[in-house]
Amino acid sequence: VSSEETIPFEVTYGWIAKYREQVQLWDSFDVVHIHYGFEFEDIKTVETALDLVRSHRKPVVFTCHELQSVHGIPDDQYQQYISLILKHADAVITLTDVARRELTSTWRVTDTVVIPHGFVTQPQCKDPSPDAVPEVLFFGTLRPNRDVVTTFVNAVFGTMDQYHISWVTRPFTANQLDESARLRLALSLAAGNPRVRIELVLPLTDDEVSNRMRCADILALPYNWAGHSGQLELAYDCGLLPVVANVGFLAGQHQLWPRENLSTPDAIEVNWSDGKSWLYQARFLQGLRDALKVLPDFRHSIDLEQRKSFRATEHEQFQDSHLAVYRQVLNKEKNS
Repeated sequence: VSSEETIPFEVTYGWIAKYREQVQLWDSFDVVHIHYGFEFEDIKTVETALDLVRSHRKPVVFTCHELQSVHGIPDDQYQQYISLILKHADAVITLTDVARRELTSTWRVTDTVVIPHGFVTQPQCKDPSPDAVPEVLFFGTLRPNRDVVTTFVNAVFGTMDQYHISWVTRPFTANQLDESARLRLALSLAAGNPRVRIELVLPLTDDEVSNRMRCADILALPYNWAGHSGQLELAYDCGLLPVVANVGFLAGQHQLWPRENLSTPDAIEVNWSDGKSWLYQARFLQGLRDALKVLPDFRHSIDLEQRKSFRATEHEQFQDSHLAVYRQVLNKEKNS
């Protein structure tokens, strides 16, 4: 191994295969921790990489962020990846008690460790002007687990002059523009309308995301499904009122906060989980309208100093909890 070769910030399965025989590099780390992105690799590549990890006697820790692919990979295919990784995992972490129960009932996984993922940025809110028109923010790329475009279009037509409406996303691909009439409609609505804006950005750092969020007032989260939402966490730390579909395990994520005696204002939850999909968009639009009524009270209910203290404690617990898992799997490997 050349002296310049180091472990990359994000290790790929291809990197593992490339350096399969480089003992010096393998000896420079202790644990392989898998988070996400595995579904973009061929499943045989993932299996080969995991076998290599096992051959080097490196324990595997798996944080199961999502039980369904947020990128639209078919459920049966995605579950094959989950099953494969669980078979190789020495420890499994998930983010909510609800997800832990799902792992137990569906995959018969026991001893799952729940470690909430919350801290991204120091809690900080803008000082709102009482005369300013509130901004509704949609943040993120086009993904199957979020119906951003339809909700954005309905928000433009349905909120009239009550809000400024912004969507921050990455540049669109040719296929997205060719295949989506709804997207083209959304783009046309932003052209020449001073209260509607679409911002195309390159991948942003956490600080850049946080700074942009703090400029807004309401965060629209039209999830079709989700196991966990970092944006929902970030909304509270940036002083945004979340309007969120009540799907997946998001409610379980919210239920974790009171255990730390944190007074978290309620999000506006929109019912997207009863199967009446023809009503979902009307409900979300009503949620955005309701947000305007409660926004002043929401702002006053956020205790920034309390949140700062909570996030600092949470981050320490996050690190300590992971360290405990790593030590556990290393001791298990040592004694095997």
